[in-house]
Amino acid sequence: MARAVIFDTDGVIIDSEPLHIEADLQILAEYGIEWKQSDLHRFIGVKDDVMWKTLQGELGLPVSAEVLKEKKGRIRDGVFTSERIRPIDGIPELFAALKAAGWKVAVASSSQRSLIGPWLEAMGLGVLLDAFVSGDDVANPKPHPEPYLRAASLLGVLPSDCTAIEDSPYGIASAKAAGCRCIGFRNPAGPRQDLSGADIVVESIRSILERDLLEMGVPGSGEACH
Repeated sequence: MARAVIFDTDGVIIDSEPLHIEADLQILAEYGIEWKQSDLHRFIGVKDDVMWKTLQGELGLPVSAEVLKEKKGRIRDGVFTSERIRPIDGIPELFAALKAAGWKVAVASSSQRSLIGPWLEAMGLGVLLDAFVSGDDVANPKPHPEPYLRAASLLGVLPSDCTAIEDSPYGIASAKAAGCRCIGFRNPAGPRQDLSGADIVVESIRSILERDLLEMGVPGSGEACH
């Protein structure tokens, strides 16, 4: 039975995916590329440097992926404001319940530590973490298993003793390749993504507590519940 939970951040703990896309669209617009939000949905769960390297090649952008990533770093404070950063409904309660029950809790994120660390602290969640793995801490980002393998190692548990909570196919693939159980969270406010690789799919964080999904283990691939 799993006694550790490893959370993705963007789209699972924090409803930040729309803000990432907003910032990315601003940068693309500087180069005359007027994309829609849906055009970037395929990059949810992907590290910024990987995304920009891909787009630089696909679109023939006149600057390097590193310059594009730096541009986002410069504009993010105007997009990721404290008024717009909020936890996903049910996350504070789930964190509190896990810690009260003696579970170990970690984050395995594709985002930069300098970005998500302050958000977690501001929401009072940082002090509840037993381990924190950011995109800066691994050589191989999701969907490679390294983020989850590193998180499990820092927690001092086997990956098979961990349940991951993810909202993207990249994140799910990472968790499953590491040997973790995985709950797919389908954010009702977010884009529809293929979460079929998860062991179970939920449409609210609160349902994880309400149905005791962590204690039950997780049945059949891709089974949905509300």
